[in-house]
Amino acid sequence: MKSGLLMAAAALLGIAAITPAQATTYTFGWLTLSNANTVLGLDYSESSNGITLTAYGLTAPANLTQPATAGPDLYAKNGGSGDTGLGLTTSTGGNPGMINDGVQVDFANALAAAPNATVTMRISGLQSGASWAIYGSNTLLTVVGDSKTDGALGQPLLSGSGRNSDPTATVNLPDWGEYAYYTLMSTGSTMCDSADILLGTVTIDGGVTTQSTPEPGSMLLGGTALIAIGVGLKKRQKKV
Repeated sequence: MKSGLLMAAAALLGIAAITPAQATTYTFGWLTLSNANTVLGLDYSESSNGITLTAYGLTAPANLTQPATAGPDLYAKNGGSGDTGLGLTTSTGGNPGMINDGVQVDFANALAAAPNATVTMRISGLQSGASWAIYGSNTLLTVVGDSKTDGALGQPLLSGSGRNSDPTATVNLPDWGEYAYYTLMSTGSTMCDSADILLGTVTIDGGVTTQSTPEPGSMLLGGTALIAIGVGLKKRQKKV
């Protein structure tokens, strides 16, 4: 009888252990009360639920055949609805202004913690005719002090353009798991010689899972099973 009860208890513990996992969502808005509309330097880091992303400003040559270089400085712009995010000091107001300026984000920390996540990137400050592109790479553009170190844009993954009716766009980062570094580039404008865009909120959905508390229904079912097994074993012992 004791062995049967021990087996039933083990089964109950198994039910308690097999509980639904909960996914974590990480949100990176880049702006704070203290950094809005200020110059941030060559790199800027933000953390959410234990994951850290680091952004770097960079400039690529016009033909994109040579490595990009670090800089200019990053700028945290709060220009109101549709014009908020992380840009560069290239043009007035902090938007990435000159063609082939952009912001590279180091996702290595997030990729290690959330290899199967869905990652969205919001692009803000879009105007009609302004175009952008997203690149994926496994070579980080490193920044040490004020130096400019060669880096790589990598593979072109997505591209698009803005329209005055909606100054924002939200895209899913493609090929998550293949690239640790993604770069949002300003690639041109049909209206003028610059294309002002901003890196808006980045959201990582479906990251590290945490064990949840067993659901009451599962515990009730397991407890009922344990009682039934105990009663059955007791009746069997009496018959013997």
